[in-house]
Amino acid sequence: SYLLDTAPPQITAAGPTTYQTSSSVTLTAETNENAYCRYSTTSQGYTSMPNQFTVGEGTTSHSKTLTLPDNPYNYYISCTDTLNPMTTSSPVSFTVDTVTPTTSDNAQAGWQTAAVAITLTPIDAAPSSGFAMTRYCIDTTNTCIPETEGTDYTVPVPIPNQGRSYFRYNSKDN
Repeated sequence: SYLLDTAPPQITAAGPTTYQTSSSVTLTAETNENAYCRYSTTSQGYTSMPNQFTVGEGTTSHSKTLTLPDNPYNYYISCTDTLNPMTTSSPVSFTVDTVTPTTSDNAQAGWQTAAVAITLTPIDAAPSSGFAMTRYCIDTTNTCIPETEGTDYTVPVPIPNQGRSYFRYNSKDN
């Protein structure tokens, strides 16, 4: 009895595919059969790729953890089952964004003689994953926590009460 294998493995899933908020990124590949995989920053076949996956070789689940600075990335993955190396590669595109957004406001310090509406301006330096949210909270004791007790920011915020009010805010990446 013998097995005939004339086709290279197929990559059925690869990642990551979204913004990464850590510089430690795990490149992954799933294959339809036991395989050995390599990766590169240029599209080429398996035998030309210089970098070997370090986890899962000879299985269907492969990974390699990379440490990368903030930037967009394009990697290519190609595999072999020892008999049939892939001559093409599967692309993986993602962006590393480890810098959290900053937010500024137009609030004036000190006592005001008229009602105040505060405008928030979140800024996320490139490469930016965009904002998941900007939240704020208002209290008289300076203890509220925008992330857990806050309100989603959409328009300038009126300060509702006469007397001392504390306005706290925070923005989060996608």
